[in-house]
Amino acid sequence: VLAYIQHKVTIRRFHEQHRAIVKFAVTNLEMGIATGQINSVKKFIGRLKEYPIFSGVLVYDPDMTRIMTIPKGFYLLANEEDILKTGRYTHGDISYEIAELTDSDNEELGKLLIAFTFAPMKNEARRALLYTCAFGVFILLPVMWIIAWRLSWYEKALRKNEMHLLEKNRSLAETRLHLEKAKHEIEHMLNNLDEGIFTINPDCSINTQHSRRARALFGVNDFQGAKLEEIFHADEGSMIVFKKWIDLVREPRFFKKWEMYEKLNPFREINKYSNGSEQVLKVEYIPIIENDSLAKIMVLATDITEKIKSQKELEKSRREQDALIERVVALVSNEKIAVDMFMDDTNRYLEGFYETKSAEDLSINVDQIYRDMHTIKGNAGTFGFGTLARLAGNMEELFVKLKGQNTTVLYQQWCKGLEEFITELVNISNFRKKIFPEDIDTLSISLIQYDRLMQAIKSRKISDINQIHEHLYNLNSKPLESYCNKYQRIIKIYREKYNKKIDDLKIENPEQMVHRDVMHALDPNIIHIIRNAVDHGIESNEERQQANKGPGLITISFESDKNGSTLTVSDNGKGIDADGIVKLAIERNLIRLEDAVKLSKDEKINLIFEPGLTTKKETTEISGRGVGMDAVKTNMEKLNGSVTIETKVGNGTTVMLKLPPMEMFLETKS
Repeated sequence: VLAYIQHKVTIRRFHEQHRAIVKFAVTNLEMGIATGQINSVKKFIGRLKEYPIFSGVLVYDPDMTRIMTIPKGFYLLANEEDILKTGRYTHGDISYEIAELTDSDNEELGKLLIAFTFAPMKNEARRALLYTCAFGVFILLPVMWIIAWRLSWYEKALRKNEMHLLEKNRSLAETRLHLEKAKHEIEHMLNNLDEGIFTINPDCSINTQHSRRARALFGVNDFQGAKLEEIFHADEGSMIVFKKWIDLVREPRFFKKWEMYEKLNPFREINKYSNGSEQVLKVEYIPIIENDSLAKIMVLATDITEKIKSQKELEKSRREQDALIERVVALVSNEKIAVDMFMDDTNRYLEGFYETKSAEDLSINVDQIYRDMHTIKGNAGTFGFGTLARLAGNMEELFVKLKGQNTTVLYQQWCKGLEEFITELVNISNFRKKIFPEDIDTLSISLIQYDRLMQAIKSRKISDINQIHEHLYNLNSKPLESYCNKYQRIIKIYREKYNKKIDDLKIENPEQMVHRDVMHALDPNIIHIIRNAVDHGIESNEERQQANKGPGLITISFESDKNGSTLTVSDNGKGIDADGIVKLAIERNLIRLEDAVKLSKDEKINLIFEPGLTTKKETTEISGRGVGMDAVKTNMEKLNGSVTIETKVGNGTTVMLKLPPMEMFLETKS
């Protein structure tokens, strides 16, 4: 087939070459004869001899007279007249063809007879046939033999594989039976576990395999059709965090530290409600690794509701035990009169709280209640009633968290916190009655003062009834030193808790007599001022050491005359930076910049009385809310008194609490 195709192709190529030569020769001869350039025609025909198939050329004029013969020795093998009549004639290996020569006006110029030999064509066709046969014998036959051999080998291999596959299929069938059996055993085992188990993929899709306990714990029957946020009872924000966690732990470098990175999972503990009660699930995550990549994550959930309840009950019991010991220690450590004053103050504040009977009332009185609760917290902490201080702090924190939010929610939580607070206060009161039995109302006065008063009355040095009343009132006075134990305790607690070097409270005139009502009125303010002094005023040990200053020192004094009385608390701390106070006030939008530049130094310092302004960066049990000095100012205004601050940066601060004369003070108190 290849040889035949090659032979046909060779003959077709020679015929095409034949036609091209004839056409080319006619064109050139017509041009040469028409222009009379016979030599050019001869040269052109001479070039035709270069073609292997060319044999010879005869050129005739219109009368069929020979005018040119190339080559010169060329002769016709056939009868010339027959050839000229037929136009094409073949004799042996020679093919004759005649063509008319015309000019541009289609007038006859003569005839061209051109002869071609078939010998080269036959030779080339033979060579093509020979090459094709050689290619078939030496190349195709070996290739075909190799292909046949490979096909035979493949046939044997396929038969062998077929037998192997039959054996393998039998083995797979047996394995499938074992797997089905193992699957049923695993499902049986899963369904008898206390843990709820299911698996999720790295794209957060859920697989069908799960334990029966998982359906009960998560309240889901169709795990494959459920969404992860429904199973985990999660909001959109938590799910975003969970997906980011999966993107993190799916990296192979985190597999070895899985336990550490598992703690970043937001769903390690799930709270859900079932049949009206809260249920707590502890969830663990186990990675399933395939080809060094995270294939699945096994989720194991355990119901720890009862365990949490037991822990809460145990914690509650422990807190109650601690509170019990705390009450006893606090009541034993303080004087009865001091505890009485604390209880009276707290009950007085509670009377104001009781008047808050709606969310609207709370919204109106929120600032005053906030200040009062801050004062109660400080007083309770000073006397050692830690639980009461904590409850007051929680209620104080409530105002901070819910500031500007729904007052109804705030009021509901406020009522709940107030109920807990009152319960603890009642517990303290009950223990107080056991430790300090209620006796007949008596007045403890100084015998020396009483004798002096009686002698003055007998000698008529004092005869006016108002003067006698005033002296009798003043009998209920005690030395300043006797009131200062609680203030000393504040310094001691802070010094031990924060390892701050502060000396004991210095009392400049310890024997100065101070009426109990006066001290009772000033007491909350003194507590605020001393707490601010130990926390804000006195620098840290490192700062005082760098400034070549010794231990911190707080001093208290009291003076009284006909114009009124003044209690002074001073410290040797860092003082108050007036410009710093202004900067803080501007940052908290308490004052505008254009108004701040007009303030005097004293006006700048007095900004510290603004609610919410504090120089403390962090809130502590002592201070940091910006409530203390605001409460001091408010309390002093209620007493028709005033508060004044003198300070010098680097040297300390002095706070003076001034009360009006005794007559005006008694009128205010009444």
